[in-house]
Amino acid sequence: MMKAQELAGELKDRGPRSKKVQDERLLNLYWNRAELKKEFRKLRDENYALAKKVESKEESRLLLVQRIEALEKLLANPEAGFNAIVYFQLRFIWRTCHAELAKFALQLNRQQLERMQRAQIMQFNRERAGRIEMLRGGIQEKRERILHLSTERSRLEREAAGLSGFWNHFRRRKRDVALGELQGTVSTVTEEMERLIAAKTALEQSTPTPVDATSVAARRMINLAVIALAQQLFEYFDQNGLARLSHEAMIKSIEEIKYGHRSDCIQLIDEIPRVVARMKSEAGFTDLLRERTSALKSVASYKSDGDTIPRPDSIDGVLQQKAASAGMPTVGDPVNVLASDFWDVCSALTP
Repeated sequence: MMKAQELAGELKDRGPRSKKVQDERLLNLYWNRAELKKEFRKLRDENYALAKKVESKEESRLLLVQRIEALEKLLANPEAGFNAIVYFQLRFIWRTCHAELAKFALQLNRQQLERMQRAQIMQFNRERAGRIEMLRGGIQEKRERILHLSTERSRLEREAAGLSGFWNHFRRRKRDVALGELQGTVSTVTEEMERLIAAKTALEQSTPTPVDATSVAARRMINLAVIALAQQLFEYFDQNGLARLSHEAMIKSIEEIKYGHRSDCIQLIDEIPRVVARMKSEAGFTDLLRERTSALKSVASYKSDGDTIPRPDSIDGVLQQKAASAGMPTVGDPVNVLASDFWDVCSALTP
């Protein structure tokens, strides 16, 4: 009878605990299920994104295949083949001019950075030399003070040594106090001198902070020079109409453009490499470039104080005037290279 009651009591006590365990298990299962659903949605989204990417790549591949097949058919015709050579040579002119602008901008930025670094180093060295000289003077002053205090201490020690006998007790005591104070002063001055020496050593070993940016004025000047070069390249290639033909080749497909009969194409095929080679060795570019840059600076205006690229309309008059006075005939209306982003000049400018 007693055992049955004890068992019943034990089952009664175990009931709530068992229900609590079951509730915890159900709760864990719920959260695990929620996490699994969340992970499943994530994997599903990733799978969808990858599928779209594969689809896009496949479309690009098919377009490329179609483009190659179209070129093969085009080049199978001798007349069209010569036309294609001219087309790609003209695109080469555009890319060559853009590369010249990018290289020129990089060169100017590097030169400007080097000038700023040299100026900063010179200023840093001047300031450091002045501070070192001040510290050197302070160190010399402390040494002279220590020497003077050491002389005074020697004098007091000699006087104290000569005061023998009990009747000089108070006089010796007074000298001892003076010697103690003097020794404390010597220690203080010595510590100050050591601090000055440490500061001088640290200053002598210091280096200037590297320059990591150029001023707004410097970047504006660099951009004006790049714009001037872009306009100069336009005028140079536009003498034979090659600048505008290059622009047309960059915005139209090869099927849309015809450059004449085979003889016309052969003439362009022979002329384009010569013109490009002459451009890279043109002797008069430097003086004209400097003159044009100075003229642009005199009229350029900007949208804000921190802006480094001029408003295209503010330099339009100078660009047209220079085109007329440079002795370089053009085949059409003057072109503002900044406004039309000729040679992709905007991507070569320094923001």
